[in-house]
Amino acid sequence: MKQKVYTRDVIIIMFAAFFYMCCSMSTAPIVAGYAESIGASGVWMGIISALITGVAVICRPITGNLSDRTAKIRLVIAGCLMMLSACLTYAFVPKLWVLIIMRCVHGAGYASCSIGMSTWLTMLLPPKKMGSGVGVYGTINALAMAAAPTIGIRSKELWGYKGSFLIAGASALITIILALMTKDHGQPLNADTDRMRPRGQLVYPKVLPIAIALGLISIPYTANKSFLVSYVDSIGLTVSPDLFFAVYAAGLVVLRISLRKLFDKVPYSTFLLACSLSMLGALSCLRFMNGTCLMLIAAVLMAGSYGIMYSVSQSATAANAPAQQRGIAMGTYYLGLDFGSALGPIIGGFLYGSIPLKLFYPILSVFVPACLLMYPLCRKLYKKPAQ
Repeated sequence: MKQKVYTRDVIIIMFAAFFYMCCSMSTAPIVAGYAESIGASGVWMGIISALITGVAVICRPITGNLSDRTAKIRLVIAGCLMMLSACLTYAFVPKLWVLIIMRCVHGAGYASCSIGMSTWLTMLLPPKKMGSGVGVYGTINALAMAAAPTIGIRSKELWGYKGSFLIAGASALITIILALMTKDHGQPLNADTDRMRPRGQLVYPKVLPIAIALGLISIPYTANKSFLVSYVDSIGLTVSPDLFFAVYAAGLVVLRISLRKLFDKVPYSTFLLACSLSMLGALSCLRFMNGTCLMLIAAVLMAGSYGIMYSVSQSATAANAPAQQRGIAMGTYYLGLDFGSALGPIIGGFLYGSIPLKLFYPILSVFVPACLLMYPLCRKLYKKPAQ
């Protein structure tokens, strides 16, 4: 019998994913300015901005382990309550030391919610439709990541920092309400999980090559995301960098939707090779960029590299881990993603301030062949997509 992919619970979880992502992403572009307004130095502004990712890296293995031993709804609601409390505290307790603590709480909540939500979704999808289902889920996340920063900036302009943080908190509250509307609460499938792996195990070894490949290809993406505006200004180009991100978002949605069925049919190693070549093309276009045309081509190629790798890596992680251990597998996937996302801006900042700008994108290209070192292992380990 044909299995239904988009059940009531799957649709609810996808909507919930949009709102939990908005809660974190809408605060990202304004929290540094808020920190400065209550007395933070430039160094602390950067630290406070990066705290969510840093704490998430620490929490991922723990949360992934816990996800296999408890109902996913508990993990999601606990994460949302932490994010909600953080946003309310930002709004009503303007103290620097309190902000630092609550950014850590926000990071722990974000890690809990992201792993709980993604693991919950994969438990509800038919195995043969895992790739397409996760592809749509990734598209929802991408839309939130594109829309939320604009929401945060605009709401701050209209209602100040307090209004913006309250809207972010409302997003976490909506996520809780949606989670409570589900029928399947994502109960663990096997009470004997401890017999399947040691309790102290923090990563799922089989998906480490996926995590490493995704982390390496994330570095040039996040470095470009952080420094494209500064790069364009420094070399005196008369282009609008915001067009890059708009075209990237549009290309990402189109590619993910049009390719979602291939996620269930094409081996991961094939996507790894294609996405790596696309990244090299994007970085080459940015290196020789002399106007809007090459910049927009680079945006589409970037969507076809990092954008597709983000989704296909998540679906490959789900496909190559048994349901009873999918939580720790997702934690390993996100661990690679977080490391790449954290290192990208740091490496980009070092390069931007230390080398001639014409070498900025060629040096970032070095991470692509490093990513391709995972190709033989991925081809051996992941011979077939989900069955």
